[in-house]
Amino acid sequence: MLANMVAPLGTATHEDLVERARELIPLLRERAAATASARDVPLDIVGIIDKAGITGSVRPARWGGSELGIRTLCQTTHELAKGCASTAWCTAVESAHAWVLCHFSEQAQADFFESDPNPHLAGIFAPMGQAKAVDGGFRISGRWPWSSGVAHCGWAMVGSFIEGQSPPELNVFLLGPGDFTWENTWHNVGLEGTGSHDTVVQDVFVPAYRVLAWECIREGGGPGVELNQSNLYRVPFAPAMFALLGMLALGAVRGSYEYFRDWTKTRTSGFTGLAAASHPALQVGLTEAAAEIDAAELLLMRCLDRVEDPESLDYSLRVECKRDAVYAVQMLVRAIDRLMTIGSARAFFGGNPMQRTWRDIHALAAHYNMNFQVAGELFGRHELGLEPSPKDHFY
Repeated sequence: MLANMVAPLGTATHEDLVERARELIPLLRERAAATASARDVPLDIVGIIDKAGITGSVRPARWGGSELGIRTLCQTTHELAKGCASTAWCTAVESAHAWVLCHFSEQAQADFFESDPNPHLAGIFAPMGQAKAVDGGFRISGRWPWSSGVAHCGWAMVGSFIEGQSPPELNVFLLGPGDFTWENTWHNVGLEGTGSHDTVVQDVFVPAYRVLAWECIREGGGPGVELNQSNLYRVPFAPAMFALLGMLALGAVRGSYEYFRDWTKTRTSGFTGLAAASHPALQVGLTEAAAEIDAAELLLMRCLDRVEDPESLDYSLRVECKRDAVYAVQMLVRAIDRLMTIGSARAFFGGNPMQRTWRDIHALAAHYNMNFQVAGELFGRHELGLEPSPKDHFY
């Protein structure tokens, strides 16, 4: 299965990495229950995905990556999620964090990419810390929950305002080995295997070159963008993340749909002994779920098309990208709910992988960035000619 996963990363094509991710689906599916129980991605799985080059899809070629683009990251994530949504989540967000780091200074990038052949970077950008300017940099403390994969990451990025800065401006701080600890706090009913524990920092010095204003990341700017000249690093943050999370949800639900379809071909009713596939209500429900999944994919593909042209991503298109991605996830929630209903009680058995997808997708849809009320207000205000809400600075 892994025979095609040893080619030098710099020579890998988009098709190579998508196929490598696809080849991993059976292994990830086999290990998904254990990953959920462990509440983190097993280290051997992390190593296999690294070896496949999947985490290097958005890493600059000059730092040993394949520098292929957001579409490659999204489509490999889509394949991995068919096997295990938690593994896909950690792989996706850690890769995305390394992409974000490429907006930082040359020295910050060198510190990270030269530290290990496959360094891993956790990150939470919400301003939950306290930072104070000192000679040569900053001292920072705080606690950041939801740090996916932090237990197996040697590096972290955290967000904070800086004391005394006027007006307040969100900044992102790069923390190296020894700068942070983590606390085992992740007990969740969905995406259990993401290990999204708390990152804890206690009065750590961060040199100025490891700090970047959030605005640079949001807009696809910063000192690293001139060094990493690909348009990949000029893509605004938010549309890329909407597409990424949407493609993860699409992969997880499509994987469950395929499982349900094949399972239903073989099962019989416990009451009548008739083939489950012969029931018209099941056939109609399956059709509706398939249409919802395909419609979600069409919206997400439009997002990806737009993300590949960063110069066109003005505020209007960013708002549409969020609307499309979030609405796609809403359709995927309806699709997995529909499949669980027509799958009857056996779909909810602990050994049935569909129930894990059902929990994972509901957890993903509850993420702030996938909240339809937020997306609806954002799009509605813009469509009606109203000024953005003050909280819309993220976009």
